[in-house]
Amino acid sequence: MALPISTVNIVLRTATVTRQGFGIPLFISSHRNFQERVRTYTSLDAVGEDFNSTDTAYIAASQFFAHTPSVASLKIGRREATGSFAPTNIEAGSVHTITVVVNDGDAVTASYTSQASDTAEDIVTALQTAIALDADVSAHVTASVSGTGGDATLAFALVGAGDVYNVSDVLNMVGSYTSSEVAGDVYDAIKEEDDDFYFVTAEDHTETFTVALAARVQAESRTYFTSSSDTDALTTYSVSATDIPAKLKQGNYTRTAVIYHQDADAKFVECNYVGVNAPYSPDLPRQAVVWDGRFLPGLTISKNAAGNKLSATQQLNLDNRNCSYIVTTNAGDRVLGGKTSGGEWIDNIRTLDCMTARVREGQEELLLNQAGTKVPGGLVGVALVEGKIVDALQPFISSNAISSFTVDTTGATIDQNTRELSGVTFEAILRGAIVRVKLDGSLVNDTEV
Repeated sequence: MALPISTVNIVLRTATVTRQGFGIPLFISSHRNFQERVRTYTSLDAVGEDFNSTDTAYIAASQFFAHTPSVASLKIGRREATGSFAPTNIEAGSVHTITVVVNDGDAVTASYTSQASDTAEDIVTALQTAIALDADVSAHVTASVSGTGGDATLAFALVGAGDVYNVSDVLNMVGSYTSSEVAGDVYDAIKEEDDDFYFVTAEDHTETFTVALAARVQAESRTYFTSSSDTDALTTYSVSATDIPAKLKQGNYTRTAVIYHQDADAKFVECNYVGVNAPYSPDLPRQAVVWDGRFLPGLTISKNAAGNKLSATQQLNLDNRNCSYIVTTNAGDRVLGGKTSGGEWIDNIRTLDCMTARVREGQEELLLNQAGTKVPGGLVGVALVEGKIVDALQPFISSNAISSFTVDTTGATIDQNTRELSGVTFEAILRGAIVRVKLDGSLVNDTEV
């Protein structure tokens, strides 16, 4: 039994510093499948609970999860969009259902069973009437019939600026969405809710959206992957070229990577490309990877406008744009390229970002776990800071990302007014990689008699 003559207090110095996820991808799409701006998924089955197999978000997710190992999780972002729904399977006895949920939690389920003589207009008119009768839902969203006869659709519009809605339990109805929200706005809105992701991808491959998002990501420690089916990218490159890969190169976007493929808009090839390397982190043992020579399951080789394999000249034209592509090699179909549009190797950018985060996290951990004590000024404190730098950089040697590093504290100074240490520097030597081999040989005659 403890006697009341002494007290022992043990301070638990385990303040947690969140580690940034360098293997988590984000996919931005226009939809109304949930109300929040971003949602996290850990399996394709989980994505299938919110999206149909024909939805772009589901197709993208299937590409992310196409590998073994696959990404541990992915995030699907929502771009503000106007939705409309068209009936499918229009025949007698077919049940058409849609549930609309608004931002205060009120919901209405509208359902209609087709009659033999019904057109699409009959079906959507019945659903619109049922939704309009619910005053709680109609206070936030208005349902209307757009078009006539077989072309009629059920359209939705928000009532107020602060209103939000989502649809679910959709049966025998197919939705389509249009959005005018610009890249920077949707990107910022997603980050406001959840910014723990590294790879950025999106369904919108238009020049306006792509270049704007590339510019937005360029200012951050992330990378943006996109794909293009623009066959103009197969022509000779010049500074006046107007295809999207050329525009990205001209913008010197060192944080954007583009891959050319004829199925870019249907299969979101860039998501498969991200998925092949996202599970490997440059700060884990033997996990430094390159993006050239990767196998992307389920994808064919890149083809030209005639549907044929790329010629050597067309491959060179893509190389000159720092644009990746898929070709057949002796080892099978593989990606060639692996660079960002600005010409830097993708793995170097990722190593830079990961290293920056790990060093920063180590210093935050040191400074935040000082309950009952402090990081002292002078040589003792400088040594503690140096030790955390070493701890953060050492894993990058084990991963083969760097070959060595040095930490220099000779210029360290401490401003006791601001209590800020400065003048500590470090230098790491990238190990690099071999992705091409050039050999010289000779063949001589046998001169033996």
